[in-house]
Amino acid sequence: MTNDRDRYKVKALTCGQGSEKIIEGFLEVSNTNDYRVSGVDVNPYTVCRNTGIKDKGGNYIYEFDLVKYKDFNRKKQLAIIVFDDFTDGWIAQTSSNYSGGVSLHKCVNISTVGNVILSDKDADDFQGYSDKEDAKYNGIPPEPECRSTQHINKLNREFLPR
Repeated sequence: MTNDRDRYKVKALTCGQGSEKIIEGFLEVSNTNDYRVSGVDVNPYTVCRNTGIKDKGGNYIYEFDLVKYKDFNRKKQLAIIVFDDFTDGWIAQTSSNYSGGVSLHKCVNISTVGNVILSDKDADDFQGYSDKEDAKYNGIPPEPECRSTQHINKLNREFLPR
C-alpha cells in the first residue's frame, strides 16, 4: 500500500474581513494555537479533514463536503460528510435534523457539490433539502400481524369467557 501524503491535507477559509477564500494544504498549529494552512492563517472553525476517499472526478472528499450520490436503492441523495464516533468512520448524513447516515464506502457515484462549513449558500441548500426530506417521513410503518399470531388470537377468542 502506498502512502499518499495528500490524504493528510485539510481545507479551510483564510482569515480576513470579506476577503476569505478556501485554501487547501497541510495544517500547522503553533504553540499559541494559531492555525495555518500552507503558511496562511485560517479560521480554526472552518478546518475540514480529508476523508481519504475520492469522488467520481478523482478529487478527495473532505469533512462537511456537500455531496450527491446514489444509495443502495439507487435513489439519488444529497448529504454532508461527517465523522461518526459510533461507527468510528466517515458517513454521508442526509438530514441536518437527525443523526445517522450511510457509510461513505457504501455510497455510489459520489460527486462533490460544495461544503456546508465553507459556504453559507451550500449550508442553506442542504437545510432546505433536509427539511423537505424529513417532511416526507411518516415513521416506521406498522408490521402486519403474522398468520400464526392471528390464528392464536382467534383460538383465544373462542375459548375465553365473554
